[in-house]
Amino acid sequence: MKKKVFTFLLIAIFLYGLIFIINVQESITGGEPERALFDIKVEIPRQFFSVDPREELIVKVSIFNIETTGLVDVLVNYQIQDLEGNILLAGSETLGVEKQRDYIKTFTIPEDAKAGKYILYATITYKGVTTSSTAQFVISRILKTFEIVISLSIAFIIIIIIIILNQIRKIKKHVTRHHKKIYKKHA
Repeated sequence: MKKKVFTFLLIAIFLYGLIFIINVQESITGGEPERALFDIKVEIPRQFFSVDPREELIVKVSIFNIETTGLVDVLVNYQIQDLEGNILLAGSETLGVEKQRDYIKTFTIPEDAKAGKYILYATITYKGVTTSSTAQFVISRILKTFEIVISLSIAFIIIIIIIILNQIRKIKKHVTRHHKKIYKKHA
């Protein structure tokens, strides 16, 4: 009997403590945690997984209105940074969203961007609740066709100049020898 009472008291104390902790947590957080009212998704099409400086990064963005009814303006923030956290680009825009909004966002990669892996961050903050999405891509420094043609043309011209200068040197050497032979015969 004493064992049953003791077990009952332990369970009661445990439950009381649990209720106390829940009440304290609700008073600290202001009740139930905030639910996100929006969701965002960013997708980079396969052909844009690797871009060069000065090229455009094309991104498909989808915003979903989860709970709010009617047209609502939301602030969308974008940030592109390397894996060390250095920011390459940043910007924001306000968009109206009813239930869902899909659109294409274009970012021009700066000419001085270093080659490497980068992350696109997109976030929405609405009524103090933030939701985000990320996508990874690579900035490469691959020479374009016209740059290759120009490089090869310059290399070809340099080779032709070297060949011409070498031929001129050989001709001068031959003429100099020939003149020495003529002077020796007349001397």
